[in-house]
Amino acid sequence: MKLQNPLSLCAIVSAMIFTATPQMKAADPTDQCPRFQLNPLDVYKNGMKYSFLTPGSGKPKTDTFTSVCSGFWQPPNAQQPSPNAKLTWSVTVSKKDDPKVAEAYNLKDGYSADLARADSGNATPYLYSRFQKFTFPWGNAVGYFVQTTNDAAWPEPNNAQLMYEIRGVTSDHQDTIVARFAARHPQLPDGSKVLDAQGNIRALTSFPSYKLLEKSRPESFEPSLTELQNMVSSIVILKSKKAENSERTPVKSGAPD
Repeated sequence: MKLQNPLSLCAIVSAMIFTATPQMKAADPTDQCPRFQLNPLDVYKNGMKYSFLTPGSGKPKTDTFTSVCSGFWQPPNAQQPSPNAKLTWSVTVSKKDDPKVAEAYNLKDGYSADLARADSGNATPYLYSRFQKFTFPWGNAVGYFVQTTNDAAWPEPNNAQLMYEIRGVTSDHQDTIVARFAARHPQLPDGSKVLDAQGNIRALTSFPSYKLLEKSRPESFEPSLTELQNMVSSIVILKSKKAENSERTPVKSGAPD
């Protein structure tokens, strides 16, 4: 048998190896992450940045692609930073469906859903207040105030611990959105000399500070709850480059008659 030109044979073998081992090509995480945009006001843009978490990376490990945008809120016209001048926030979009979050939309309160337990680490959520349901352009969500504890104490709502969360699932059930905001109110204690419900939910809900969370106007909180809700409402999930390319590729029709 006559052998082919060695250079030609080498090229053929190389092409076969490249075709047979596509997994060797490094994946672009930004092509696979559920990238998103949102429209925060200027007071939220301090320290604002995006980050990505790919499957198997980070602590704790994840099995899905996740995009995070974070920053902090600074009161308008604040000249000197104070402990309360910078309130952190984050919006996380994960490429997954979360039936528990979707189910929460049909529940009556945050205690039944217990959603914050999913990412509270070693802490235990014990306070869920001002439970609300939202229908945003991207899907359904619920919002609530939450506080967590690392021991048996149940501190009353206070500015040192209070968080406001919005969790939802997109209408196509492809993405789960979790928005977390450190929040405060001028009439709440700042974390010292707070009342302790000691594991008693009736005692917790009877505190004036708890009733303040339920009854106060959205604009009386810092940041304004209305601003937070509008910010989450503005989220737009961006299609990956791969999805965009697949849409541009014409689909072949069936065999001609």
